[in-house]
Amino acid sequence: MTENEATPGSTPIDVVIPVKFGAGFLPQALRSIAAQRCSATVFVVDDGADVDVAELVDSVGSELAAASVTVEVLPNAGHPGIGGARNTGVGAGSAALVAFVDADDLWVDGRHALLLAALGDVSTPSMAFGLVEQFVDADGVHTALDEPHRRAMV
Repeated sequence: MTENEATPGSTPIDVVIPVKFGAGFLPQALRSIAAQRCSATVFVVDDGADVDVAELVDSVGSELAAASVTVEVLPNAGHPGIGGARNTGVGAGSAALVAFVDADDLWVDGRHALLLAALGDVSTPSMAFGLVEQFVDADGVHTALDEPHRRAMV
């Protein structure tokens, strides 16, 4: 990397996680962010989840703090749905970089560093994206989604 390129630990990032379905997977998604070894502020936006989202975040709070990851749980202040939840999270942040992850997705090891390397000089507006690993059971079924939502995806 050149002098102007970002490294995972030096470039703060805001991460937005909308939560409605799949909230039970949130602690694992948060751990996958913490494993990136980057300075991150995560905005977990409750979009009407049927569980206590703050309690799920608290269950991994010490692990996140040890990894320099801070988390704020916010209610969706926008239109109901994933778009409003994401806008709420983006509006709460201030980092030059923003990443989105769903509550039922994982960031694979090294994801953040690879995307930063692809961006190069983050002072120039750009976009980078990559694959996520979705939670699946032994049969390859997306376990974060209940049956009606699974059918809607097919």
